[in-house]
Amino acid sequence: LNADVVAEGGAGYVARGNRGSIFGDLTARAVKPDDTLVVFFGSRNDKDLDPAAITMMSHNAFTLAQHLAPSAKLLVVGPPWVSADVPPSILGIRDILKSQAHDVGAVFFDPIEDGWFFDRPDLIARDGIHPTDAGHAYVADRLAPLISRQLPRAL
Repeated sequence: LNADVVAEGGAGYVARGNRGSIFGDLTARAVKPDDTLVVFFGSRNDKDLDPAAITMMSHNAFTLAQHLAPSAKLLVVGPPWVSADVPPSILGIRDILKSQAHDVGAVFFDPIEDGWFFDRPDLIARDGIHPTDAGHAYVADRLAPLISRQLPRAL
C-alpha cells in the first residue's frame, strides 16, 4: 500500500484553505490514473457556506476523481464533530455528501452516526476543533478498516 495524503488547513469542498485550494484542486494534484482508492474526508470548513455550492463542488470533486482514476473506488467520509450536539449546518454537509457519494456510486461513511469523538474531550485540542496527537491516532485507527474494506484482497 502506497498512500498519498494531500490536505490543506482550512480547505473544504467550497472553503479555500490557507494556500488557496479547495478539495477539487487537491484532487487534481493528487489523484493518478492507476490509483485503486480515493478517499475524501471532511469538511467542517464548509459549515457556513451555501449548501448549493457544497452540492455542486463536492459532486465536481468526486467526478474529477473518477475521471482521473476511472478504475478507482471512492470512499467519502463525512465530517466528524466533537460532541453529540452537532450543528444543523454540519448535519446538512453530511447529508449533501452522503447524497453526492450515492449519486456517483461511492461508499459513504458517517463519523457523526458512528459517534467519533463523542464523550472523548481528551482527543480534542484546547481550540475545541482540532484533534490532539492522540486524536489523530484515534482517527487513523478508525479510517484504517474503512480503507481496508475498499481495497482488493491479495491473492
